Amino acid sequence: MDKDRNTDNRKFQDGEYVIYGNGGLCQIEGIASLDLTHSSKQRSYYILHPLNDNGMTLYTPTDHEEKMNRLLSREEAEEIVRNIPKIQPLTITKEKGTEEIYKGYIRSFDRVKWVQLIKGIYNRRQERIRQGKKTIAADEKYMKQAEEMFYSELSLVLEIPKNEIVDYISRQAEEA
Repeated sequence: MDKDRNTDNRKFQDGEYVIYGNGGLCQIEGIASLDLTHSSKQRSYYILHPLNDNGMTLYTPTDHEEKMNRLLSREEAEEIVRNIPKIQPLTITKEKGTEEIYKGYIRSFDRVKWVQLIKGIYNRRQERIRQGKKTIAADEKYMKQAEEMFYSELSLVLEIPKNEIVDYISRQAEEA
């Protein structure tokens, strides 16, 4: 693995925090050329370290940057938090295809959609509990994933400990 010196064409920079696919919040350590045994050519990869797993390293091709997204600015994050009370929850009317809808919302990198997903699944869970029904595993999985990505990003961008983010959001909602 050789670290590339020519990084002028890269969209993302060393040290930058990004959201990477389902890997969540990651920091870019650098770029490397890897010669994989199943490929006839070398390919450049971003070296990513997920913030929620100190021992893990991820590699993603530099020509697949659509799987990565920049973090919100502080101002953008504050605006989304202020608007959370106005954001309509996702409403699921049919069970069939629900998981694909959830996946699409997660992959969108659209933080408003993440809030819609969190609020929608929360409402759905509360309704099922009220009816004496069990919660749905897929609901819990995707709600946890959306919360992890959204709250981790807010924590980093707003410089608030992650375990205080939900309280911060609640306080902002009360002031709105």
